[in-house]
Order: sequence, then structure tokens, then C-alpha cells
Amino acid sequence: MTASGRPLPGRTAATVARLGATALALVVALTACTGGDDAPAPSEPTPSASPAPPAGLADLDTTTLAVTRGDLCPTVDPAAVEDALGGAPADAESYANGQRVELTGGVRDVAHEWSCTWSGAGREAARAWVFAPPVPKDRARQLARTLATADGCTRPRQAEEYGAPSLGLVCEAGPVTRVQYAGLFGDAWLSCSLTLPRSTERADLLERGSRWCAAVALAGSATS
Repeated sequence: MTASGRPLPGRTAATVARLGATALALVVALTACTGGDDAPAPSEPTPSASPAPPAGLADLDTTTLAVTRGDLCPTVDPAAVEDALGGAPADAESYANGQRVELTGGVRDVAHEWSCTWSGAGREAARAWVFAPPVPKDRARQLARTLATADGCTRPRQAEEYGAPSLGLVCEAGPVTRVQYAGLFGDAWLSCSLTLPRSTERADLLERGSRWCAAVALAGSATS
């Protein structure tokens, strides 16, 4: 969510720009800007070893899972990244709350979230991000409603729960398709997405996206 966030590198940038700009506007309304030009430079996330991820969101009760509003990137399971991308990542990047970064379409601003993205050798990209400010339930419902109206996006027929409230989307843009989940875990608005070539079978996209998002939720809870 984002939601808001830095666009994926290379050919995946267009797939997140629309949702990123919308969610950024909402999260900035929640809190005053923090940090600035003196914030540390973005660094590549270095996942640490963790237990094997669940088979998918159906095996994880996300409605009772506590997620910390902090840097979840180091706790993401490397095996989950490779499973999502279909191989070892070719590139990785991240940024932290308070850093001034390029968010969308060449626009630089202070980030109000922690975000990490791993990219494959082709059009694959796995992303995770969590808002820094606390999000009350009424604002979470507003975020979900806004995201649901994004161009080119539809809700999966059997969307799984990702916090409460939550939203699942499948979005098509040019040569890629993205599955994204976002939801409220306590007061933390957590988002995950998996972008794959449009030629990927829908069932494969949803299954891999479900496993990836379950691993992201576990990474967020591991920072508690």
C-alpha cells in the first residue's frame, strides 16, 4: 500500500504507479512528514533465515496476527522470495520511513513506510510494505475502498483474508499481471504484491501470491 511506495524497477514500474500515488495521498493525511534529506540512503534488504512459509493464506489466521509498524525486510524468508519469483532474485531494493525517495513518476517525497522489492531476471517482482503511522479501522476501510477502484484491477473470485479489514486484487497492465493483498493487522496497514508475466496461468499467480503474502505477514509479525 502502497498502497504507496517506490515503483518496481525496470519494466514493472507502470504496474504500481497508480496504486502507489493513491495510497501515498491517504497515508500522508494520517501523519506529518518525518525525516528528510539527512535520512540514511536506501539499502538493499538482506533477508534472514526463518521457518518455512505456510502453504498459503488459507493456512494462516491473519485476523489475529500482530504486525509491527517497522522494518520487516530483514525478516522476510529468502526461500519465500525465490518461491515467489520462480528463482533467485536478480535485484533487490528497499527504503525506510523518513527517507526522501522517488515514489511515483519521478516525484520525490518523504516516505511514510518501510518497503522492499525483489526482482527476477524477467518481469517478476515480489514486494512488501507497511505503513509507518498507525491506521484506525475507519481509515483502513477507506484505503480498501480506494484501492478497489484502481483501473485494470478486479477482486479474485475467492479472495483470502489479509487482516481485518482486508482487500485482494488482481491487476493487469501491459505485459504483466499483479496479485496484491492489503489489510489491517492491529494498527499496522500491511501490503504485499507479486507481479508476473501476463502469460502466467491465473491459478499459478494466485497460489504463488498467496504463499508470498503469507510469508510477508509472518515477516511482519516476526519484528514484534
